[in-house]
Amino acid sequence: MIDPMERLEAELASLRPSSLSVNVIGAIADELAEPPPLRFADRCLLAVMSVGSLAACVIVGLTVWQVAGPASPSSLSPQQILAVQTPPAAPPAPATLGQYQQALARSSDVVPEILR
Repeated sequence: MIDPMERLEAELASLRPSSLSVNVIGAIADELAEPPPLRFADRCLLAVMSVGSLAACVIVGLTVWQVAGPASPSSLSPQQILAVQTPPAAPPAPATLGQYQQALARSSDVVPEILR
């Protein structure tokens, strides 16, 4: 006895699609011969995709630039270093009242007697 699934497979294997008419083949060939013109929606989609890819490139470039950072002077060869400027030293900030109080609290007993 033949299994029902085997009988179904044999029946499906014997089936063949009918051939297409010449008119259908000609219509398909005509449709494929010339591409359709771009519609407004297609142009908008292409523009948005282009701007999005440009923005992604800018983001990746800025990220790499921030991570990599500028080259340190030690990595450059001596011929590449022309001049190194150091910023001028800032004058020391004046002492605050709190710093004076802390200094007096840490000092010996001689200082308060001098200040009297």
